[in-house]
Amino acid sequence: MNHSKSPSFTANDTSINSDEYFSQRQLKQGSVGWVLLIGLGVAYVISGDFAAWNFGLAQGGWGGMFIATILVAIMYLCLCLSMSEMSSMMPTAGGGYSFARLAF
Repeated sequence: MNHSKSPSFTANDTSINSDEYFSQRQLKQGSVGWVLLIGLGVAYVISGDFAAWNFGLAQGGWGGMFIATILVAIMYLCLCLSMSEMSSMMPTAGGGYSFARLAF
């Protein structure tokens, strides 16, 4: 296998800079409403209930499950607050991917 022909890319090689990229990915006014966001949140919680609770109770019991639930709730709160802060600073469609693209 010849590795000398593999392309190498730097940040200057991109044809679209970050400003152009993010200007093309702006959210359109009224594209996401509160009903859709609440529906997605409920769907995520329900799917997690069916997948994780049985395994957690079998492995850790009620006490371990209570501690794990408190820890996960704290981490989830931190995640939500961080994402909302980044969303207000960089309002783009794409969520975490757009934030990672800007950072790296």
